[in-house]
Parts: sequence; C-alpha cells; structure tokens
Amino acid sequence: MASRGNVLVVDDDESIRSVLCEVLGEDGFSATSASGAEEALRKVGNGKDFDVVITDVKMSGMDGMELQRRVKERSDYVEVVIITAFGDIPMSVQAMKQGAFEFLTKPFGTIDHVVLVTRRAAEKAQMAKKLQRLTDTFEPRDRLSGLIGASEPMQAVYRRVVQLAKTDSTVLLLGETGTGKEMTVRAIHNLSARKDAPFVAVNCGSLPESLLESELFGHTKGSFTGASSSKLGLFASASGGSILLDEIEAAKQGTQIALLRVLDSMKIRPIGSNKSQKVDVRVFAASNDDLEARVEDGSFRKDLYYRLVSAIITLPALRERRSDVPILAEYFLRLYCKTYGQATKRLSPRASELIMRYEWPGNVRELKHAIEHGIIFSSGPVVGPKDLPKAITFCPNHASFVPLAELEKRHVEKALQLSAFNKAKAAKLLGLSRQALYRKIERYGLELERAVTGSGQF
Repeated sequence: MASRGNVLVVDDDESIRSVLCEVLGEDGFSATSASGAEEALRKVGNGKDFDVVITDVKMSGMDGMELQRRVKERSDYVEVVIITAFGDIPMSVQAMKQGAFEFLTKPFGTIDHVVLVTRRAAEKAQMAKKLQRLTDTFEPRDRLSGLIGASEPMQAVYRRVVQLAKTDSTVLLLGETGTGKEMTVRAIHNLSARKDAPFVAVNCGSLPESLLESELFGHTKGSFTGASSSKLGLFASASGGSILLDEIEAAKQGTQIALLRVLDSMKIRPIGSNKSQKVDVRVFAASNDDLEARVEDGSFRKDLYYRLVSAIITLPALRERRSDVPILAEYFLRLYCKTYGQATKRLSPRASELIMRYEWPGNVRELKHAIEHGIIFSSGPVVGPKDLPKAITFCPNHASFVPLAELEKRHVEKALQLSAFNKAKAAKLLGLSRQALYRKIERYGLELERAVTGSGQF
C-alpha cells in the first residue's frame, strides 16, 4: 500500500508520541517522532518532506506555537496540527488564525478522529504540493495562460495545445460556457511563433451584424451613417498575431460569408472600400453550441463549418473532471487570499464535500467566483458552507441525502444552542453522558466554531 504521507509527531510525553506513531503507521503513514521543538526543527531541516507536523503546545524549551511559526517559515506546504489540553482552546484558536490546520484536545476522545484529521491535513498538503508542481510545469510555457488540471481530460487538452502551437492552422474550440476556451486559445498563441504579436478576441454574440462586420473588417469614412472617420478592423489590428471569434454561431449569414472569404484568401475588405488588403492572422473560433445541429437547420453555413473543423479542441466540463475540483479550489483560495491581502484560508470538510458533489453548470468560471465569494464572506481561517453561494449549499443533489455524521452534528449543535452552550443541560437533552458529549464536541470541532465566532451561534 502506498504511503499516505510523512508525519512528524512532536510531544515531550513519550507515551503519546509512541501511541500516535503506532496508530498513524497502522493507517499507512510514515510516522517520525521528536521529543521537543528543537529536535523537530532539526528533522524538518534534514530534508525529509513532511506533510504534517502534529505538535503539543506546552513543552519544555520552545513551545508548539513557536514551532508552528518556524515550520511555516520553512515551508508553505506543511500542515500543522496542534495538540492541547482542553483549557488551552483560546491559544489553539489563535494558532489556527496563524495557519494551523486543526487542534486536538487531550485526552483524545477517539483515536479515529486523530487519524481522520491527519488524513485531511496530509491530503491538503499534498494537494498544495501538486498544485505547485503544476504551476512550475506551466511556468516555462507562460503557465499555459492559467490552465490548471491534472486529470486525463486536461492532460489531453495540454497535449493538443502543445501540438497546435507548432502549426498555424485554424482551430475550433468547443465546450460549455466557463470551460476555458479563451484561455486555451491564449495558451496556444503564447506557445506559438506568434507569441510576441497581438492577440485579439471578439464575442460575435455581443454585437449586431452591421457592427460586427465593422469591428472585424473596419470601415471607411462615410460608409454608413455615423461613420465620421475610417476605422481599422480587428483582423488588421491582429495582423501578425491571432484572433479569436468567440460564439461564432451567433454570426449571421452575411458575416459568415465574409469570414469564409477571409479564411480562404487571408484578405479583408473594409466596409465602404473597393480594395482588399492582405492580412497575416491565425484564426481561432469558439462555440458553446452544437454547430453540427446549426448546420443541419441551415443557420450555420456548411462550407464555413468544414473550413473550421480542420483542428478541434473540446474542453471538458468540470463535472467530467471532478478530480481537478480540489486542485482548482486550492489555486483560487491562494489567488483570492493574496488578492484581498488575507492569510491563507482552507475549506472546511463539509464545504469541500459540497463543492465535490455540485454539478458546476458554470464550470471553472463558476467555481472561481464561488471561492472568491467564500474568501470575501468568511470571517475566520476556514471557509465553511455558509460562506459559499446558496446555489452550491442548497442544490437539489445535496438536499436528497445528508450523511449520518452531518445529521448528528446538527443535532448536537441544536442542543447546545437550546442550552446556551451549557454542556450539562445539552447532554441531558441529548440523553448522553457529559463525557460522550465532550467527545462529540471535539469530534465535530464545535468548541472551536464557538470560539472563532465568539458566541454559541452556528
């Protein structure tokens, strides 16, 4: 079985170190121990690539808070889990605000929860490292203009991008809204011999036909009412470079004929002129519609369609590459935390579950805006379900099934609210012993949620 990751357990209590290393080892982790912060730093500095550091707060010498700070200075990708006594929760909340992944209270309510937290921390660290490797891979290629994804559908797109960058052929890009068609075109342009020449994009559906032709091919002074001066068209502006005709299906028959003529001759004729001029432009077209159906119903010219389909890239919908969702989410979390000058945040387990289940009709664009929404509206280090757009939180797919653990968490939350967070009363409402309630509070992080929000409201 492949290792789940590398974990460093730091505690001056030998029995705790031994138990944690043994349990984590049985779960598939490679677990290393250190009896103090100074020893831990030496082991971190010796080149071993740790995913998670689990550290006690109160130790002789350097404490866990300082260890966390120094570990984070050395690597952005190591997640730190804080171990604390129950009374140290305010300190732990402060540690989380400074970048800790989570805290665990001693004595541990259940060892399974320790393993679960470590798994999630390791997955987050490994996802961040994978994202950085992808970023490093893209860097020499101008980062493929921001295209991100490790799934096989996206690997196929990358291969086509690299292949088409070596040619000057016309390319048709197909895919739903928000899948990244313009970004893919920019990637091809940026990797091609035309990379230093202009790149121009026009949305054919945003202009009426008369204005679209003027935008594309230009016009002479007085060629129509309002043409008080001559105008250079986008094809001429893009000469030497590339032009993207987005939503090509929206072009009317007259414009389609003119485009076919340009593709065949590489000559344009401004409106009102009787002279054609040569242009050197690579043409890209994009559509989120079924162009074959448009050809069948006669709204799109068959000859233009066949002229465009010499090279096709079909961009996969986000629901067809779900393994890329956490990678993209992590990328956008980092992007918008930096944009808004905030400390790095993470998605809560429930928020992560929601974004993985959601169908993403708006694709990557919708995910990007959802994460931005979460960064803006979250008040602490964690982006939770309440911070995400309601379409994601309350979509029908989620309403049809709620995991049993989530139902239990909500039930415990409600009891705590009704009792004003009096644990004795809450335990009585739930029919639990105090010890059992404490374990559930620890398991679901409810004490932390209350501490972060400053109230008993959830």
